[in-house]
Amino acid sequence: MANEPILLLTPLRKGGHNFKEATSPGDWQAISGTLGELGGALDVDEKAQVDLVRSTPDPWAQARSFADAILNPAHRSGSLVGQWRGLIALFGLSAYYEDTYRLSLIPVPLSERNSRFASVMTHLLPQTSLAAPAGDVSHGWNRPIIVRLFELDKERRPIGAGRDLGILNPASLIAAGRDGDAMRVPGIPWMLNGVTDPTRLVGNDALPPAALQMLADYVTRLDVEVAKMCSGRGSPDQQVLLKHLRDRLQSFRDDCLDVRLHPGVDRRTVTIEPGEPWGEGLPHLYQLLASPVRAKAPEPGTSDCIIRLRDDLGDPPPFKGFVLLDPTLGTADRPAAQIGFWGVKTLHQVISGTVSEQQAMRETIAKAGYLMVTPDDLLTRVLVTLDDDERPARIASHPEGLHNCLLPFSPLVLLIRKPEELALSTSVNRDGKVSLTLSVSGRPHAVSRRYVAAPQGADGRLLREVDWGLGDFALWPNFRSDVWRHYCARIDYSSNSLNRLRGRFAMSGRLLADFMRDAQSPELRAKHMAPWGDSAPLDNRGTAAVLDRIPEFEGRKFVGAGLTRLRASNSGGRASEIQISATPYEAAFFSVAVDPNEPPYPAGLSVLQIQEVANPSDRIGVAAIDFGTTNTVACLNETVPLRLAARIVHPVEPASDKGAAFRASELNQKFRDFLPADERSLPSPTVIIGRPLDAPGRDLLDADGALNDGLLIRHLMYFQPDFAEDGTISAIPIKEWSALLNNIKYNLKWSSAPEMRDAARRFLRQLMLMIACEWTAKGGDATNLKWHFSRPKDMGDDVDFLRQLKLALADVVQVPAADAVRPISYEGDAAAAYILDENTKAQGTRGAVNIILDIGGGTTDIAIWDNGKPIKQLFSTSMRLAGGDFFTDHIMRNPEILEDFGLKAWSSVIQQLNKESDAELRANIHYIGELLFSGKTLDNAIEREWSRVSGTDNVRSLKETSYLFLGGLAWFVGRLLRNLIRDGELPRSALGDIAVAFCGRGSGLFVRLHGPDPRAQTEIS
Repeated sequence: MANEPILLLTPLRKGGHNFKEATSPGDWQAISGTLGELGGALDVDEKAQVDLVRSTPDPWAQARSFADAILNPAHRSGSLVGQWRGLIALFGLSAYYEDTYRLSLIPVPLSERNSRFASVMTHLLPQTSLAAPAGDVSHGWNRPIIVRLFELDKERRPIGAGRDLGILNPASLIAAGRDGDAMRVPGIPWMLNGVTDPTRLVGNDALPPAALQMLADYVTRLDVEVAKMCSGRGSPDQQVLLKHLRDRLQSFRDDCLDVRLHPGVDRRTVTIEPGEPWGEGLPHLYQLLASPVRAKAPEPGTSDCIIRLRDDLGDPPPFKGFVLLDPTLGTADRPAAQIGFWGVKTLHQVISGTVSEQQAMRETIAKAGYLMVTPDDLLTRVLVTLDDDERPARIASHPEGLHNCLLPFSPLVLLIRKPEELALSTSVNRDGKVSLTLSVSGRPHAVSRRYVAAPQGADGRLLREVDWGLGDFALWPNFRSDVWRHYCARIDYSSNSLNRLRGRFAMSGRLLADFMRDAQSPELRAKHMAPWGDSAPLDNRGTAAVLDRIPEFEGRKFVGAGLTRLRASNSGGRASEIQISATPYEAAFFSVAVDPNEPPYPAGLSVLQIQEVANPSDRIGVAAIDFGTTNTVACLNETVPLRLAARIVHPVEPASDKGAAFRASELNQKFRDFLPADERSLPSPTVIIGRPLDAPGRDLLDADGALNDGLLIRHLMYFQPDFAEDGTISAIPIKEWSALLNNIKYNLKWSSAPEMRDAARRFLRQLMLMIACEWTAKGGDATNLKWHFSRPKDMGDDVDFLRQLKLALADVVQVPAADAVRPISYEGDAAAAYILDENTKAQGTRGAVNIILDIGGGTTDIAIWDNGKPIKQLFSTSMRLAGGDFFTDHIMRNPEILEDFGLKAWSSVIQQLNKESDAELRANIHYIGELLFSGKTLDNAIEREWSRVSGTDNVRSLKETSYLFLGGLAWFVGRLLRNLIRDGELPRSALGDIAVAFCGRGSGLFVRLHGPDPRAQTEIS
């Protein structure tokens, strides 16, 4: 064998080919055909056993055979074509995947290598090559270029020494190495399992439409530029080679843009432009490969995952929209890899990214004015059901299946859904899966979470039979209007309670948007927004001083352009808060604690049912207020006292109406620090009550004068509860009256102390607020109200009183008219104007002299008029002696008289208070009487019992005291008449025709004693 020649090939067949015979070992012959054609020319008998056939390893065989396969139209090796396309794609998409990999081209000029291997390779050079322009840097086989791929870390730094993929060549442009099938690179979709065809990937491994469009543009440009460089040059064989290469490139391009393979690829979402060439110094052919394309920075909002905000959040909106990162957006028909998330990034790419990569995407989106959200940002971790057998609840505004549940949503949903839309777009199935249907870039999509008792993975926790309390969370008023800017929420709960709802805050989309608008940049808005979508436990910073993670609600107070809030008390196991917004609330948000060792969880929301008042009319309204010593009454466009409607809204209500009357009575006591729970008729006591405060709450208000003077913050009108016929009241133990006395302020009308003047202004301000509310609820605009006030003539400085009224009105009406508060009317004159006005048809008769006695609780106003044409006022004055002196004081000193009228409970409490050791309390016991007697209970009792008890010793004593007052008043009026006669203002003859009109609360007993006939001769006349 050693002497036998070793031939490279078996003998060739005779004829049918153009190959020359090998005559001796090592004799290389250049061939013009392919290896396939050479193989067909070999003369090998099917049964031959040739043991002389030997082969010498050909270092070019892999590259040359790879090129032959690509350039042979008849070649059917799909894997080789796929590898070739995959290698081309690495160049074309190098800019698109610049965070994932980097290519390096390493020239190996054989002529410059001093090695036997280089020498052998030079002798074995393949001859097939595309033509090159004259003078161009050679792209021949003698200048091979190795393609090396580097994976990149998060900072785009190469990892390791890289991996060699193949070499560039002048025939097929690039050829894969022998381990192309085994090459695996995470992050490059077509190299997850070897180098494969990027146009044949499916599902989430498929290239996104934008990448396919970029690749198609790159291949098209490569085809055109190669044709420009090589067309018309070289031999006919080279032109055939060029044609075959271009056919492969054009087929590659067509597959990139085939909508049957890639749905959505025909819809252009990005502008493609040339990337940065990186093949400097290489032959022109290879420079074409190293000239990738890139997507021009897309317009912000280029995404298939956009959720538009509501159209009523104000201008400008806080964000241009939400960008939803939700894996369930991808479906079998529309995988996540085909859904554009942001710019050229697909949903699949972002979902598959690391936490830091997703955070970088969140920041990029924020800079563009959008907010990236996930289902976790919209859905809470718990679903609360209020289905306790003893206290079942119902929320009528919630959808079927969720009437007894809070909706498990974060406040962010209010930016994308109006309250009336939530019921229509929310559903729950039998498995406990709650879904919120949204429009995501024009396509319906449900964001959902399953809630079960024992959650696993992404499940939420189902909390059953959660307790709640009527009145723990309440709002006022029960309407919204474009011209109303006072929306109040009261929150009160036990801070030690478990498995019971705790009010968190009331909110609306507009108010939330206003909070966001305060931030000066999109990035800050996004940062400010993050806590609103966080459903983790609320004690995220581990300190009891932090009430909530949301900045506006984390401390004891907040004062902003759209919201004022005060945590009045947060000690002794009780939390109490008031929140006042200039924007109508749309939902009440709650939290719930389920374990004593865990902080409370955000528990979702209750959609508020608040009607919208139609566009206000421009009609003018007239509000008249008599600011009395013991009671204050008001009228609105009528001559009868105003009834203040029940305007409380409860986010959660009982499933049954059973016990509604009792609940209203109970709430009236509970709502002393809020507004009345039921309808109230004026007059109402001229009394203000302090908001209950713990020590820190008191210190906070004392240090913040503006907040201390805020509407409904420090003081509120006190509304007397309704008593039973016998004077008892079920909702409050009568012994609590002494505690009540220490928390109320009275004598508002007459006290000149600065703090009492503030209290009086706050009383009138709240009354003006509630009157304006009634006007607005009827379709009016409070700016069109004219305010008329009356006061005793000799009370003091009218200028200062008017100034106080205007200050109060400015807190109620945003821009009051300059003449909104009318000149002051004196109480006696106002009464006379009503009584003597023919249009009012007031009861009674007229005489030549008309004396009006307006006997109130603290003052008696006297007006004397003649009966001329026109009538003329002769005199007007007031005196600090009235019903409180002869009626209230008498009863408080002799409470046993109340037993005659069937009010034993009242008699008992007054007797007990008279025995109190607190001297100041005993000194002010008069005001307890004014509170007790301010309603209709005593009047009704006297009416009911008068005929039976009018002759008793107790009642006779009361009448004697009253007559004494009346006698003194008559003497005083007589002196006034004498002075008028003396001054010539009144003829003496007029004294024979005098008519006296009694009005005011203090005159009730005299009217009863006189009877209905105005001309009857009685003890009174």
